[in-house]
Amino acid sequence: GNGDEATSFVVPQKRMVGPLSGNAITGFYRNLDEPLTLIDVVPVRSNEYRVRYTFVARAARRCDGVAIVRTTQVEGENLIASIRALNGC
Repeated sequence: GNGDEATSFVVPQKRMVGPLSGNAITGFYRNLDEPLTLIDVVPVRSNEYRVRYTFVARAARRCDGVAIVRTTQVEGENLIASIRALNGC
């Protein structure tokens, strides 16, 4: 749940506000009953990955999630540009 650390993997323009900001990441992940577990990452095409993960949020069912994560090169680093959940969680 350390959003400030997590944002170091996000493109700079999305670090301050929105769902990929440090505050948003910390606020969501620190309240999970079971932390996020990464199941697998499969390349779909250049700079795009299908990611499977699981977590349990407070008073909710288990999320068995799938998302498309797009990355981009910024000053030699491969950073997250967007995350699109495919199954609602």
